[in-house]
Amino acid sequence: MTVLHPEFTAALLVLTGLFFLIMSSYKNCPRGRVMVVFNKTNQVNKTPPKWLHKGGTFVWPLIQDCTYLKLTPMNFYEEIAAARSLENIPVNISSHFVIRISTDNRLLGNAAHCLLNKSLDTIKKKTSNIINEQIHFSVATLTMDEIYSKNNFQKKIRSNVESALNRIGLHVTDLSIISVSDDGNYQSAVKSPYNNDFSKFYEEKPFFSEP
Repeated sequence: MTVLHPEFTAALLVLTGLFFLIMSSYKNCPRGRVMVVFNKTNQVNKTPPKWLHKGGTFVWPLIQDCTYLKLTPMNFYEEIAAARSLENIPVNISSHFVIRISTDNRLLGNAAHCLLNKSLDTIKKKTSNIINEQIHFSVATLTMDEIYSKNNFQKKIRSNVESALNRIGLHVTDLSIISVSDDGNYQSAVKSPYNNDFSKFYEEKPFFSEP
């Protein structure tokens, strides 16, 4: 019976341990998630995190750690009252947005910096505030004719909301302006292109499941 030399046995155990350590350090990004790998040392603020939404990467023990951002869409039904148009006419707007974290590599870094370790309620509140601010801003730059031009109005809203949300790594996957009305009797002079039947809208646009 062959007896292994103690030094050879020790080296074999070390190599085996290193092999399993390396294997356990490789992390796959789950489907529907963005994986963010960050430095655990004091240099964390000087070393930007690494992110990916498919495939995998090595996460070195003691040096690095990882966490995840969910890509589940979020629904926002926004009711805006008395937003002032360019002519200073109060406008009431009901809208539906579907928002989620962008998988664009140019924007994932924004999401990693702005949304990491934030609760869903915090993210939703921040997103809702941005949507409301941008709708008010958009309305203030448009005439009533432009507001009642549905396609152009939706494009304007989407462009401004998208630009603002991109700064925190989010993007708009769907937008519907449900209804528009005004307090200046302007609507009576035009045929509104917007759908005021909320029940029909809810049937056509059900809520996405929450994460």
